[in-house]
Amino acid sequence: MAHHASGVLLFLLMAFSFAGSAFAADAAVLGRKAGIGAVAEEEPELKKAAPGKYAVIFDAGSTGTRVHVFRFDKKMELIDIGDGDDIEVFAKVEPGLSAYAGRPQEAAKSIVPLLEKAKSTVPRWLMKKTPVKLGATAGLRLIGDEKAEQILEAVRDAVHSKNCTFNGAWNGGGGPGQADLYVTSSFYYMAADVGLIDSEATSGKTTPAAFRAAAEKICPMGFVEAKAAYPKVRSVDAPFICMDLIYQYSLLVDGFGLEPTKEITVAQKVKHGEYFIEAAWALGEAIEAVSPTKRLNDA
Repeated sequence: MAHHASGVLLFLLMAFSFAGSAFAADAAVLGRKAGIGAVAEEEPELKKAAPGKYAVIFDAGSTGTRVHVFRFDKKMELIDIGDGDDIEVFAKVEPGLSAYAGRPQEAAKSIVPLLEKAKSTVPRWLMKKTPVKLGATAGLRLIGDEKAEQILEAVRDAVHSKNCTFNGAWNGGGGPGQADLYVTSSFYYMAADVGLIDSEATSGKTTPAAFRAAAEKICPMGFVEAKAAYPKVRSVDAPFICMDLIYQYSLLVDGFGLEPTKEITVAQKVKHGEYFIEAAWALGEAIEAVSPTKRLNDA
């Protein structure tokens, strides 16, 4: 976990299309002109067997880079993907992009196996329409802005992408104004650790005001007192409880503009259709990427 206020909340996102994506001359190219159109006509039985919309999300974390591939039906419900009953295709490579400081081309090539994994999952006739996004945590900045930009630029150039931003909270796929707001990652762990929700539950209801109230109670405490009062907090995180709670309250209220009394769901897992899955930014970003509202706004 942590420490909670850093890393997990800030992402640098680059959106790019499967079409025309290549990392090197010898790498397989998605959306190659010789493939997509012909496949759709030559393999109609395969097209019929794999309906739905796909989204590919790359999570470039500090220790490794992961790929998540999701598949949705027309109602935006998750449906089975891959060979079994899974609702997500997942793969990981190590080390993370930050390990390639000063070697940006190697950083770009490091995610080729993940791109190949995604390529083997998404039907060829849908590749051109499949959104792909890469998110790099703020930890990449620890190697220095210049080296981080070199890495991001190498990946960006390789996949013909563009910059955008993401802030670690998502609205469950219902578009702006949806009543149920989900916050994940450090919000969940902090709420569970300090007793705002049941630590044994995978999700719970709370408010931004509860984070502030907890901060007002904890901030006057010393390390020993705080650790004794909140034994679920790891020793390495205990010195930062006050700061983390204040940061999370400020992010929700000042950053996202929530009322302090707004009820939110902090979640480790959420129910989506018939599945309970990890509540992570990758799923939220996938839902947003393929939602009809998103495509309308981008038109």
